[in-house]
Amino acid sequence: MPVRFVFHHLDPSRSLMRYTEEKLSHLFEKYFSRPPVAVRVSFTKLKNGRIAHCDFQGPYGKEVHTEVKAPTVYGAVNKMATRIGRQLRRQKERIKGHKSLPMHSVTAAEALAVEREESFPLV
Repeated sequence: MPVRFVFHHLDPSRSLMRYTEEKLSHLFEKYFSRPPVAVRVSFTKLKNGRIAHCDFQGPYGKEVHTEVKAPTVYGAVNKMATRIGRQLRRQKERIKGHKSLPMHSVTAAEALAVEREESFPLV
C-alpha cells in the first residue's frame, strides 16, 4: 500500500511515517480484503496544535476523508486512526445490511398449491 506523505511547516520524520503506516495498515487489514490503491496523509503545524488529514478510496469505491486536530502530531494520528476505523465500521455495517433476506425452503409445488387454495377457497 503506497502512502504519500505531505508535511506543511513540519520537518519530515521517518518515525512518524512508520507509525502512521502501521496504524493505517492495521485498519486496512481488518476491514478490507485488498488494500486501497493510494493513500494521502498530510500533516500541518498550526500555532496552537497539529492537524492530520487522510484521504483514500476503499475497494468498494467509497472515498474516505478524515481531518483531526490535536496538540501533538502523534495524538492527531491516533485520533485520525480512530475516526477512520469508525467510518470503515459504519460502511461495512451498511454493506452487510443490504444483503437480501434468506429464502425459505419452499418448493415450487408447495407454493403453487398454496396459491391455488387462496384463489379457489373451499366452501
